[in-house]
Amino acid sequence: MPPPFRLTRAGIRKVNNLLEFASPEELRNTLIEIYHTYIIQQHHALPVNFETMSGQMYILLETLKHLQPQEENRDRNAR
Repeated sequence: MPPPFRLTRAGIRKVNNLLEFASPEELRNTLIEIYHTYIIQQHHALPVNFETMSGQMYILLETLKHLQPQEENRDRNAR
């Protein structure tokens, strides 16, 4: 297994640029739509490593679910 990956400053800038283009919620919804469409169309011939791919997709979707602007995090913590 490769060592854990850490984002570089350049990588963090790229993620921030991505999040300026679309919110985490929008990205998550887009990925879910694409993922479900793929499964529906490929249900008879899913890739051999589909279990690994689905686990990675789950982690990515959960990460996007928890990425929010700082104001939303502050509001949520105040409740």
